[in-house]
Amino acid sequence: MSTPGHPQPRPPEGRTPRSRSRSGLALLAGVGIVALYLAGAAVSGRASILARRPLLDGLAPPTPYRWVSPPPDLAASNKPPASTRFTLELAPEGSQLGAFSTGDGQVNLVLSQGAVPPRSGQTGVEVTVDPVDPATLGPVPSGLVGAGNAYHIQAGYQPSGAKVAALGGQPSSGLVYPC
Repeated sequence: MSTPGHPQPRPPEGRTPRSRSRSGLALLAGVGIVALYLAGAAVSGRASILARRPLLDGLAPPTPYRWVSPPPDLAASNKPPASTRFTLELAPEGSQLGAFSTGDGQVNLVLSQGAVPPRSGQTGVEVTVDPVDPATLGPVPSGLVGAGNAYHIQAGYQPSGAKVAALGGQPSSGLVYPC
């Protein structure tokens, strides 16, 4: 309430008591979120700060590795690794972009657009991924250690079946190995 000759104080330009309460509420919410994050990070740790895992890293353990030729102590519970076949459509500029995985997720393959050049009379490219026992491929080079399966990846034009000699572009493959 103001008295004659003494006007009521006004809030700074653009700021009302209501906007101050909203900004205070936003600040309080932000501090609360940060506190919850830090509490979650502290709870997710183990014995030391170096043994902490990131939040949202997943709750389930990794799936067991599937061996072509498992070590004797894992043979009873081993499941065979998956193979896959997929077909890429051929366009006038070559094969289409494609990303594929085996059913067990142990091999991921990404082929860029045009990875396989066009060929007259051919409509597609069939790519196969098959697991191979690495022991059948010869000794591992000196200084290296073999871990897990080997995979045979090949491509052939369809319908002729003629083999694709090499992939162009920037093909990418990811192989999972046993832990």
